[in-house]
Amino acid sequence: MTKKAAVALFDPNRLRIAREYCRLKRAELAERLGVSPSAVTQLELGQTRPTSAHLAAVAMSLGFPPDFFLNDGRRSDVQLDRDAFFRSLRSTKQIDRDRASAKAFLIAELFESIQRLARLPSANIPTDLHLPANAHRSDIEARAIELRRRWNVVKGPIPNVVRLLEMNGVVVSHCIFDCREMSSFSLWLKSRPIVVLKEERDDLARLRSDAAHELGHLVLHERPESASQLVEDQAQAFAASFLAPADQIGPLLPKSFDISYLTKLKHTWGVSIAALLYRAHELGRMSDSTYRRGMMAMSKNGWRLREPFPLNGKEVPQLLDRSLEAVARGGTHLSELISQSRLPADFLSQINPKNSLEEVHI
Repeated sequence: MTKKAAVALFDPNRLRIAREYCRLKRAELAERLGVSPSAVTQLELGQTRPTSAHLAAVAMSLGFPPDFFLNDGRRSDVQLDRDAFFRSLRSTKQIDRDRASAKAFLIAELFESIQRLARLPSANIPTDLHLPANAHRSDIEARAIELRRRWNVVKGPIPNVVRLLEMNGVVVSHCIFDCREMSSFSLWLKSRPIVVLKEERDDLARLRSDAAHELGHLVLHERPESASQLVEDQAQAFAASFLAPADQIGPLLPKSFDISYLTKLKHTWGVSIAALLYRAHELGRMSDSTYRRGMMAMSKNGWRLREPFPLNGKEVPQLLDRSLEAVARGGTHLSELISQSRLPADFLSQINPKNSLEEVHI
């Protein structure tokens, strides 16, 4: 491809994505390139095109191969949907949300490349379980139970939530975020659902809840609603019902605050003590006063921030590893795959760090 042809295929959206992935403001990128901030803005809006020299400088400055910025017809129609299911919007900077979304976009691009070389499970997220505007708690419970039925989840605790999502075509990735306020999030890219889980979770019960929470968004909500507490509450209610349906967990829940018994339930069901307390109160097993005393005891002991008797280990995403193994068996070297994906050379190591913790099953 000639330099002139490459410039003609420049995709301004990809410049924005690469800049946001690098957590740079337009003015900061402009300073690196030795141009004005308005020049970068014009490039990202498609009002101007870079020269071949500028395109090379952009690629070098952001650490992306020059081909990443081109739309030459060989690339799929993966698009970055700016609307993701983010929590804690008020405390999270826009630049951090943008970088997280950009990382999810690159993950989707990688899987698009893998999909050309190896078979991946189809996305099996139903589209007929979205909540109506006047939904009740019982509607959420019913949808969680229905999804368990459609996914052939056996009665009782779910052994591995992350694995269950991957089996049904959800791309799951662990991520160490740049800011403490960022939490797990989810979004759709093309027809592929993406769930990014916060790597720093120190209790497997919280990570399982995060995964089920994001699944709730994908199942219940057609579009994200920015900073909507109602939507977040609905996703959390779905997580509780999906992990421990009322008809199964209800008879087992205590009527008093018994930390020993709650710990046993936690380790059996893979659900936090706080969630079990809330579920006991919600389902009428625990009185208002007993629930309040239980939560006061949790707060007094610092257990609302860091629960006792954590579930150790992690549920490690395996879809990427298994897909890469399949690609290698087909004769494509890993470096060749990254080159075909036109991603930064170190991207794979950033989204697939080797985990020293042993994977566990509930």
